Amino acid sequence: MEYLINVANIFYLSAYTVRDILLLRILSVIGATILILYFYYLPQPLMTAIYWNLLFTALNVYWITRLIIERRPVRLSGNDLRLYQLVFRCLTPREMLQLLRLGRWEKAAPQECFVAQGDDLDRLMVLCVGKARVVKDGKTVEELGAGRFVGGIPFITESTAPADVIALEETHYMSWPKAKLKEFLERKAELHNALQLTLGFDLAQRLEATYTR
Repeated sequence: MEYLINVANIFYLSAYTVRDILLLRILSVIGATILILYFYYLPQPLMTAIYWNLLFTALNVYWITRLIIERRPVRLSGNDLRLYQLVFRCLTPREMLQLLRLGRWEKAAPQECFVAQGDDLDRLMVLCVGKARVVKDGKTVEELGAGRFVGGIPFITESTAPADVIALEETHYMSWPKAKLKEFLERKAELHNALQLTLGFDLAQRLEATYTR
């Protein structure tokens, strides 16, 4: 039975040499299982060692399951895919899915003002289908098409909405609650940086449109 210890340690040694965390956990489970067999078939089974290895195995099996689920291919379709291709190509499809789960799809009817100047805007929006007009103090500032953000300035500066936003046709957009999105991004540094970069590009487009009028 002594050979079982050597076999188990070979699996543990292999686990410590791989870079893939999933493979490391699988090899650790195999090593722990072999040790459990060794401890069980001793003339006097070492139950304490068996229970500890069962605990380690259970924890590793839990994380193996999580990792397999997280690595499953992500398929986006419909407006989700369109929005990803328009705005968020710097994200992975899985990161995009996480972002989509935080928000909800909404739509505005033609001529509907879905953001009013001076509102304490509590959401960040991005257009997916349709067009909208930005009107400040009764004057049209610019028109927004698919892929443009609404509420980007209040999201960054915590200010009120600087202008009305009026749908020119039926417009579908993704909307995220500002507080919920910021809380989520605080835990996801890479996503936060990617979104800030995307918003920065959108604001640059807005400034360019303003100064060229």
